[in-house]
Order: sequence, then C-alpha cells, then structure tokens
Amino acid sequence: MRNPPPQRISRAVCAHDCPSACALDVQLDDQGKVQRVYGSTRNPYTDGVICAKVARYADYVHSPERLQQPMMRRGLLEGTPATTPATIDDFVPTDWDTALDHIARVFTQTIEQHGRAAILPYHYAGTMGHVMRGVHKAFRHAGGFTGQLETVCTHMSTQGWLAGVGRLIGPDPREMIESDLIVVWGCNPASTHVNVMRHIAKARKARNARLVVIDPYRTQTAAQADLHLAPRPGTDGALACAIMHVMLRNGHADRPYMRKFADDPEGFEAHLSTRTPEWAEDITGIPAAQIEEFAKMYGEIDRAYIRVGIGFSRSRNGPMQVHAVSCLPVVGGKWQHTGGGAFYSSSGWGGEKLDKTLLEGLDAIDRVPRSIDMSRLAEVLNGDPEALQGDKIHTPEGEKLKSTQIHAMLIQGTNPLAVCPDQNRLRAGFARPDLFVVVHEQFFTETCQFADVILPATNFLEHDDIYTSYGQAMLDVSMQVVAPTGHARNNHQLITELAMRMGIDHPTFDCSPEEKIEQALVDSGLPSIAEITEKGGIDLQGDAEETHFRKRFGHPDGKFHFRPDWAGRSTAFAQQSHLPYPTFADHYDVIEQSCAQYPFRLVTAPAKSYLNSSFTHAEGSKKKAGRPELQIGQVEAEQLGISDGEIVRITSRQGSIRVHARIVIGAANNVVVIESLYPDRSFLDGQGVNFLTSTQGGAAVGGAVFHDTAISVTKNESVAS
Repeated sequence: MRNPPPQRISRAVCAHDCPSACALDVQLDDQGKVQRVYGSTRNPYTDGVICAKVARYADYVHSPERLQQPMMRRGLLEGTPATTPATIDDFVPTDWDTALDHIARVFTQTIEQHGRAAILPYHYAGTMGHVMRGVHKAFRHAGGFTGQLETVCTHMSTQGWLAGVGRLIGPDPREMIESDLIVVWGCNPASTHVNVMRHIAKARKARNARLVVIDPYRTQTAAQADLHLAPRPGTDGALACAIMHVMLRNGHADRPYMRKFADDPEGFEAHLSTRTPEWAEDITGIPAAQIEEFAKMYGEIDRAYIRVGIGFSRSRNGPMQVHAVSCLPVVGGKWQHTGGGAFYSSSGWGGEKLDKTLLEGLDAIDRVPRSIDMSRLAEVLNGDPEALQGDKIHTPEGEKLKSTQIHAMLIQGTNPLAVCPDQNRLRAGFARPDLFVVVHEQFFTETCQFADVILPATNFLEHDDIYTSYGQAMLDVSMQVVAPTGHARNNHQLITELAMRMGIDHPTFDCSPEEKIEQALVDSGLPSIAEITEKGGIDLQGDAEETHFRKRFGHPDGKFHFRPDWAGRSTAFAQQSHLPYPTFADHYDVIEQSCAQYPFRLVTAPAKSYLNSSFTHAEGSKKKAGRPELQIGQVEAEQLGISDGEIVRITSRQGSIRVHARIVIGAANNVVVIESLYPDRSFLDGQGVNFLTSTQGGAAVGGAVFHDTAISVTKNESVAS
C-alpha cells in the first residue's frame, strides 16, 4: 500500500523475517490505535510498497486473540508434569513477578541438578530487530547455557554462497532496474518480498527487461515470467551446469575474466564438458531445448541479474546447488556490468558494520558449553546422543557434568511445534515429564500447548529496536509507536528481569533498549538515533567496485572458488553420505529419491498470506489464505483418480496427514506442493505439513531440508463438501 492520508502518522520498520525490512508509515487514530500501515518512500528500496500482510497489521496488533497476561499451567501448580497438549483453558492467569520467580527457581534448580548445559534458550527470527533478537543470545552467552546452530532457514544457502563468493554482499538490489534480464531462482517474491517485483516492474518498463523464473511449480512470480523453468526439486545444480556447458560451447563464456578472477577455470571447463543439456534433462525433467534457449538468452545478455533465493537450498544437496548457481555470473563475466551479477544476501553489510558485542553479549560467547542443531530439535528432546552433542560439552572449571539431556527451555521468536521437522517425534520430546518449557509469545500457538509457563510478548510497534536486512542494505531504527497490549513485555524486559533473579551479570542487562541502540551505534561508528531518524535510515551499501567484486572476491586469495572447500565447511550436523563431496559444481545426488512406495516429491513453499508461522491469527490473513491444499498436476491427478477439492492422504517416511487437493498446471512431473505454513488447526486432523518433513541435515553443513521429501498421495474415503 502507498501514500497514507495526511493524518496522525508514526514511522516504523517491519520486524518480520523477510528480506525487505520495509520502512513503514503507521496511521493512528485519536486513541493511539493502529488504523492502517503504509509503505514509506523514505527508504528507496521499500519505495512506498509493502505486502498485504503488513498493510493489514492493525488486525494483528489489536487482535482479540493476543495474549494479555502471564499464565501458568494448572498441572504445574498442582505438581503434575505436562505430558499432553493443553488448551488455553488449562492455564491460570498470574502476574509477572510470580511467573518470573517460578521460572528463575526452576532454572536455578535445573543448573544445580543437571548443569548449565541442561538449559536451552531456543529462539529464531520472530523479530529481526537486533535488540529483541540479540538479548536472547546474550542470555545464553552470559548464562553459559546450551547454544544453537541456526539452521532452520538460510544456513545451507548461506554456506553455498560463501563457498564460492566468500562474502555475503552483492550488487544493490535496486540495480535490477538497470538490468536487461532478471532471473529469479528459488524464490517467489510476488508472495514473499514484493519489493523485488516492484524493481522488476521498473526494469521491464524502462528497459524491456525479460524475466525468467526457475522454480519447481508455477508460483505467482512464475505466472508473470517470460520463461518459467520447472526443475525437479534438488536438481538445480544439474541445470546450472548444463547452462554453463552451453555458454562455454557457444562462445558465451568470458574466459579472460574466469582466468583473472576464479581459482581453476581450466579444470572447471573440463568438468563441464560432459554436463550437456541432454544429461541435465534426465535429471531435472526440463527439456534440453528449453535449457538451450535459456542458456543462449543468459549468455548473450551482459546485464543479466540473478536473484538467488533460499528455496532451492532446502534439499540435502542445498549448499552445492547454491554454489552451482553462483558460478554462472563468473563464467559469463556478468559481474563486470551494471545491472549484472547475482544477489543472494546483503547480511554482510550489517554484519560487518554494526557492532553486536553489546547487543548479543558476544564477549561472553565462550561460556556456551555446546551447540545443538535447531532443526534437529525432535532428536535433541528425545535424547539422541549425536544430536545432543554430549561428547562436546565443556563446563566451567570445577563444575561436574551431570546430564547431557535438555531439561528446561525458554522459547522466544519462534514456534517450533509448527515450524520444525518431524513433528511426531518433536511432540513426544516436548511431552517429556522432566522438561520445563517457558514460551514468550503474542498468541496461543502450537508451542504454547506444551508450555508450563506462557508470557505475553510485544510486537515491533510496541517496543524500540534497530534493524538491518538480508535483502537490502539500509540500517534504520524504529521506536515504540503504540502501547503494549495488556501486560505484554518485550524480550529485553523479560530477559533482563530473569537474569537479575538468577544472578547472571552482563552490561547488556543494565541498559534500556534505547540506551543499547545508542551504544551499539557509537561502538560501530554510526550516526545517532536522532540522526538516523532524521535521514530516514542510512544506506550501508558499498560502492559498485566492491559489490560487483571488480577487484577481488571475498576469499583470502581474492578468487571466486570453482573448487569449494566442502570438507573445510563440514560440521558435526551434516548429513552423512557415501558419496564424496563434489570437486566442482555438479548434481550432488544425495536427495531423498522417489520410489514405488513414495513416488512424489513434496515442496512446502511459503503461502502468500502467512510468513513462517506468523499472521496465522490475523483475521485478514486467515480469510485470504483459506484452507491448506495439495497442489497436484492434472496428469498425476487423473492417474490417481483424484478430483479437484477431494480429500487426499499424504504419507512420508515421517508421518501422514490429510488435506484437500487442488489441480494445477505448471509443476514439474510428480512434484506436488503444499504452500505453508498453515497452523496445525487448519488441517483436517490437526496435523500440519511438518509432520511429513525430516530432520536429516543437509550435506556438509547441516540445515533443514523442508523441500526434500518423498511422499505418496492416495484417495481418501471422504470428499470435500
């Protein structure tokens, strides 16, 4: 939405886990309540445009379903452990002091009985603000509690990008308006970050730029494309290799550029000599003629810009796929041209220029006794020794290791009982009678059903914070716009009061959010809150020489790495495979293969009206989203005798759910889609899509493999009305 009317307007920044971090103008009524949210033109990336979800944010802020006060489970008060999912009626209202005193007492007893490693502060990106997200990390670091490897979202794609490029930077995404070809690979910006579509539209109008979308099914973005390529999930690496084969064969490769800026161009070219379009057709399902068509188009256009998403990294070979795609602009020499190259993330700008020591307690990080893979929480809570990393626990001097198990959790900014893989096992883990769970939330979520204590949380319009983004390079601050709902408190308030009760000391707990922002800006050599507010944010984007890697890439040798060091990036959380890591970009065939029992591949791409598990309680989003559906192709539906709207059963190696079918066009053969993340309550049996997905980590680096699931689809005995 654009151009708010001239009424009472406050400025803000969207805190949701989206690449855009949009600048907002918030229209308030005379009582200080949100009426409408608009995109602000003060940020040239936002450019006045925001998604419909946030435009309807008044529904979210003032929802009658918002949690209003702390609550404790009745069984907890009666000495009965929580072993089954609860309803909100199973909780008793209390006050903050009583709740925090109880939490501090249980956490302290847990430390005494089991050691500090038995406490897991578990969080993710429910807010992208550095104060509210960072204070949770500071609590972990200063308290010496178990850490987490943040693998549930961008981990595999980030490692794949860094393997070749070496830095999390790239051409300014606003540069797309100067491109002649834009390739959207592995994302659906029409649903997930609309600002990209705004800049694409400008390029198409000003330069008649062509749009190519590479995605396993016909997304809203693909429907607007000049060309849509639909590879089978997990085969994008093969497609990229075949494109480069054609470029080298047809004289569209920039060999002088490769020799100057890449580590082994001759070896790479020899490797690609057998990666023909026909070879790739067998793997990807894309006709060789289509591969030739796109390779010719990409090879001939200098100003070719690839917008690299994270969707195609969510396979067991995800890092290798992203690396393969990142090779394309090097082979074509596209980095040299304005409007050319590739963009994956701008996280490097904020990461390099914003000092987070105070925000995250980084000076105490060495106190963390171990880290677990957050995507493997189901295995962690069920006592899997390898997932618990028990043999890697280090304890403070004089403290004896008493347990490797997790016995207490503080959950903020995430909803693991919706978003984590293998929900059957995860529920069993949360049902353990010896596990104490605290959830700080805005709504009664699936995770709240397994909580012992629930604490009401603020949203981003109800507190102060500082923001950078992974989709553009603006840094901005957002100060409180409206009063907190009920007795809600922000992450900083909760953590600082709990730390005080537990005797955990760190300077980050002695500051207000505003003081912490000001100090972080001083430590970073950046302007003050007042200056940033006056300027409408500050642009951290580097100049074109740096962002286009015109002098050097991000590795110490200054080269792009056609030969990635996968062994050097390998972690204890990686998928174990009998296949050696590929020397060069290739199709690394470790994905979950379809078979007679599970003949289909499932993609769980984002739904337009939801964001991860956010907005599922907002009335406007719920109405727009409708019900969850299995999108299945006409041919596959006819083979199974499935009609549009019929109820089907989907089964994987992890579980089984029921959902309505919707017949669609434009998907790869035997690929089906459930756009997510609908809440469990939306599904016919109260079991959502992550009852189907696996905790098995990605190759080399670990990470969640949400788009790498083999399934069966069968007719159900009942039919939709």
